[in-house]
Amino acid sequence: MSESHRPYIARRFSDETERRLEEIRQILNEAESLPEPSALERLDAEAIVDRTAFKQRFGRDWRSRHHREALIRLRQERDWTDGEIKLFLITGTLQRGPLGVMPSATSRVAAWGSVLIAGMLLLVAVIAIALLARMVPWSFDTAIHAAGDALLFSGFAWVVYQMHVRPWRIQRRT
Repeated sequence: MSESHRPYIARRFSDETERRLEEIRQILNEAESLPEPSALERLDAEAIVDRTAFKQRFGRDWRSRHHREALIRLRQERDWTDGEIKLFLITGTLQRGPLGVMPSATSRVAAWGSVLIAGMLLLVAVIAIALLARMVPWSFDTAIHAAGDALLFSGFAWVVYQMHVRPWRIQRRT
């Protein structure tokens, strides 16, 4: 019979070794167990390993595990929410490269977005002033039309803020 096929034989250690082993067992029994990973940590680990989980969570499919891992690490370092990550992915302000993932929102784009927003809100103010000052003939149709224009310009301003200004502010925040 070869050595690898020998049955297990319980060995007797010296009294000193047995005492030390008993102390180690007692210390291990008293030690606190490691905390369970949080739900977010489990989601992060799953998103790194599984492409479909990453796509379901962030709305984009990244084939490279290296880039998925770098994005999750960036999210953890900068304390970004999933919604902020989705915003960066939608606006295209995340650069993937051989060194990982970096946010690339620029102040120029944010400044241009701010100028557009100011222009649209100025138009809303002009419409409101024209109606309130009775510079245009007042009728119910005119009021509905003006309210629709104001809502439309306000909606466009919100979209421009989300696409151009907010990614830069999030990037600058961290």
